[in-house]
Amino acid sequence: MDGIIANYEEFLREVRVSYSGHFIMLGCYNVIVPGYSLVDDTNPLLVPWLELMSYYDEKMEEVSEKYNVDYISGYQLFKGKERVYFPTDGDVHPNEAGYELIADQMLEIIKNYG
Repeated sequence: MDGIIANYEEFLREVRVSYSGHFIMLGCYNVIVPGYSLVDDTNPLLVPWLELMSYYDEKMEEVSEKYNVDYISGYQLFKGKERVYFPTDGDVHPNEAGYELIADQMLEIIKNYG
């Protein structure tokens, strides 16, 4: 996980060399819950995974702030609502309602660009 975060920071460092404008990053979301036919994230076997997701999300947000990137937490966006936006076991991409939720978040950010 730390390698992914380090790669993301290196990516943003390189982007910011030549681009100082607006940038939106959508963080990953929890695909484990629907993938294992679980209705919610209360299963104690998922605790290590959920801790890892929280760690990833926190670090990605910190790096995004450091490089003035608007970060949307996919993990927080869908947390507890996985079955609504990933209704079929094995789904790794949200359904139409999930993409609409992401788009709504992006539009809220864009509205503040001025």
